[in-house]
Amino acid sequence: MSIVILTLKTISYAITDPAIVLLIIILGIFLANKNRKTLLMQKMILGKEQNSLLELTLSQIVIGILLGTIGSVILTFLGAVFNFDMGLVLILFVSLILYFVKPRFACIAFSGGIVGFMAVVSEILRNLYPAYFDKIPNFNIDIPSLIAFIAVLYFIEGLGVILDGKRGAIPVFSKIEGKIVGGFSFNRSWVVPFAILFILSNAGPVNVADTIPTPSYWPILNLTIPKESIAKAVISLIPLIGLIGYNTVTFTMNKREKTTCSGLLLIGYGAVLFLLSQIAFINVWIRLIALIFVPAGHEAIFQYERWRELKKSPKYISTDGEYKVLEVSKDSPAAEMGLKSGDTILQINDKEVKEDKDIIDLQNKNGNFIWLKIMKENGKIEEVSYNKMNSYKRLGIVFVPRLDGVDEDSVIVKLDDNDNFHDIINKFKNGNDKKQD
Repeated sequence: MSIVILTLKTISYAITDPAIVLLIIILGIFLANKNRKTLLMQKMILGKEQNSLLELTLSQIVIGILLGTIGSVILTFLGAVFNFDMGLVLILFVSLILYFVKPRFACIAFSGGIVGFMAVVSEILRNLYPAYFDKIPNFNIDIPSLIAFIAVLYFIEGLGVILDGKRGAIPVFSKIEGKIVGGFSFNRSWVVPFAILFILSNAGPVNVADTIPTPSYWPILNLTIPKESIAKAVISLIPLIGLIGYNTVTFTMNKREKTTCSGLLLIGYGAVLFLLSQIAFINVWIRLIALIFVPAGHEAIFQYERWRELKKSPKYISTDGEYKVLEVSKDSPAAEMGLKSGDTILQINDKEVKEDKDIIDLQNKNGNFIWLKIMKENGKIEEVSYNKMNSYKRLGIVFVPRLDGVDEDSVIVKLDDNDNFHDIINKFKNGNDKKQD
């Protein structure tokens, strides 16, 4: 229990030390700038901002601290340890290179997997052909610790996606099989403070104040470092600050379904990695297989979610006489009437909805009474009304239009797998400019 208490103290230090607080503030400013773009999108699409800048940014910091605390306690309890050496620096360097190759590859699954793979290959070559490869540098990375670290990162990322991933989601449109479909774009990041165990020294006099008392059963994780060496080493908890993120688009699920699905996949991926970290100590070949799986498993999740989007029917699509509600603006007349994303509008003021213009006229209506017949997602038919409309109020719904009689370029933002949130914003801005012209 003492090591858990020390971990919590280190996290407390991390969020109160002036230098680290300054770094958190800088990251907060970076996130706030991204959130301003989210708010701009909300205003363009929904008529007004659905979240405050403070809400979007502060939640990324507060939830990030919670996630970092959970992850740090798990790692220290397991006994994942690292050395101050070229291995960690190399992981950061590889991440930077991967970012310029393809931004989505600039994550710990790829950079950590690649560096770990290089470390294991160098170990194999030194063991098999010592005369030729004895001068290959030793990366000095405990592979089980590295895999466990990656596993915990994706475990807490999955938790973050489930807890906070849908906040600030933006309605988007695309064209699939000749029809306009609605969906959501997600873009969330969290500032995560970590307390990581580092081996400072294995020999010589030590400062007792630097040592961490560890229980007899520790470490729980099966390491490649002998326990005798761990017992003699000076181990310190050192705070680090990281940034984890979630960026995707869905046309087949609602916001909660998508974030829950993605979050559970990430948690499951983390669980598999943890199991691999527990057997990676057995021999070098198992470590090699485990490190191949680290990026391969991450890529498999991406490809599965992409395949699922392509194979599953779009959730938000309008048909003749029925218009699907994609999103409902917060505190709007539509929200007060109980309309929700996924509802279907059947009638407006006793008249069937035959074309997009009927709903557009409704949103511009100056009368104070509106009556709607809608079908909920469970198939239940309901009648709702609102009697406080005026010329200053918007109904507050984003519906999915049909292509019939609609200028396709004015409503469709074509998205592909290589689009990031910045690309989506630019496409919406360009589409909005064309519409105004």
